[in-house]
Amino acid sequence: MKRYSPIACILILTAGGVWSFLASPCFAELDEIDLLLREANSADESPLPALAPGKETRVPLKDLGEHGYYMVYLPKDYTPNRRWPVIFCYHSMNDKPTTEPFRTVLEGEHFVLVGVGYQQSGREGYDYMKTKDVEILKRVLRGVHRQVRMNLELLFVGGYSKGAFYAAGMLNHMPEAQWAGGVMLGGGMSKPEAPKRRKSLYKLPVFLACGDRDPHRKYVETAADHFKDMNSAVTLEIWPKTGHVELFPGSKLREWLIANGPLRDASDRLARAKVYDKTKRLGLALDLYETLAHVDPNEVVCQQADIAATRLSAKARAQLDRAAAVLEKKEYPLAQNLLEELAEEFKGSHFGEEATERLKKLQSDPEIQKTLARQRKNEQARQLKAKADAAENQGRFSEAIRLYESYLQRYPKSDDAADVKKRLDRLRSDDHLQRKIRDQQAAHDCKGWLNMADALLEQGKPDLAKKYLDKIIRKYPDTTWAVKAQVRLRNL
Repeated sequence: MKRYSPIACILILTAGGVWSFLASPCFAELDEIDLLLREANSADESPLPALAPGKETRVPLKDLGEHGYYMVYLPKDYTPNRRWPVIFCYHSMNDKPTTEPFRTVLEGEHFVLVGVGYQQSGREGYDYMKTKDVEILKRVLRGVHRQVRMNLELLFVGGYSKGAFYAAGMLNHMPEAQWAGGVMLGGGMSKPEAPKRRKSLYKLPVFLACGDRDPHRKYVETAADHFKDMNSAVTLEIWPKTGHVELFPGSKLREWLIANGPLRDASDRLARAKVYDKTKRLGLALDLYETLAHVDPNEVVCQQADIAATRLSAKARAQLDRAAAVLEKKEYPLAQNLLEELAEEFKGSHFGEEATERLKKLQSDPEIQKTLARQRKNEQARQLKAKADAAENQGRFSEAIRLYESYLQRYPKSDDAADVKKRLDRLRSDDHLQRKIRDQQAAHDCKGWLNMADALLEQGKPDLAKKYLDKIIRKYPDTTWAVKAQVRLRNL
């Protein structure tokens, strides 16, 4: 059995750990949610209203439960340059789809908020929680994904009163969303329910709260006990002197959301980004840097991420600008190369997506493609002429003639065709050069025949040697090889 030194073992284990670190996503494998997002519903493909930062927008969706729409709020500083955490918010029994109270709690920052409705309002509506309401949430999730650059590793579900029961239900019955956490305010569970997939709740951050005068307090505490039994990371707040519909100003919900959302595992994500940065996977690095930058200017992790994101953004922007400049000059092959390099180098970031889109536009333009084909042909012609010129300058005239002839056959209408024809005619009409060319052509045959004749002469077989010497003289009479053969014949 092969044995390894302790140092070798450490290196192998370290390499394995680094590979595992790079190969796995931040929180969970995204295969299942990717499948969920690929599901199609023809009713969901209608044109969508424009969304604006700092505003709540109603998004109509055909046959979407009782109300037929959902609400989307983009944070004040929203930009598609970064992936955003999302909270899917469920409203109370007699309300309509809304992004409150989370919009107020977060002061309109850090999260994309989505107000979701129900299949049916009232107490009877709970009957649909595990079936039609799950499908509603899936359709809403897909709709938001079409409009917003979501961080699929940071999807939360939360609600107030009846919405809290629904938030608990979705954590239990929709594990394919791969939730990053859940918030239940003023509600939770009337009795514990077996989750669809127990492991999806393991160490899951869950925040529960209600007033100490809230008649639903027992449901909040039942839910808290349930998630503790599932080994979730439960935070429970009971607000003093508070009823059912009030929010306690001393609550730590905002800090909890930021810590478990945009700042979740911040140090680990920054370390991962630095590894991607060093291994030239700049798109993945930039994406992680940008999800951390600007979250909290007082956090060292955010400051470092901001500096790194600015550096990589400047690099990508410079290459995009260069591609635009050469495109303006109609240097299409160079523009295409620059965009292909950028799309690959910054794959996984908004710059990679932008480069890919520009590349598609360039490749789908028939006029540009005609020009590209012509430029490619001209470049091939230029390279062939350069080889022919080099052969001529180095005295390889036979090769130069062959290349010039090939050039005229393949590129008869090129810009340099007239010059190539002139060079070819000169080589063909120069008797001195033709003699040299004849010598070059003869060399390949005659060298071998002469060597064979010399070998036969050394073996004392002059008659056989004479056949090779006569062949040289007969086939190439006006070359230096014929002179060499005649000298040997005289010496027989």
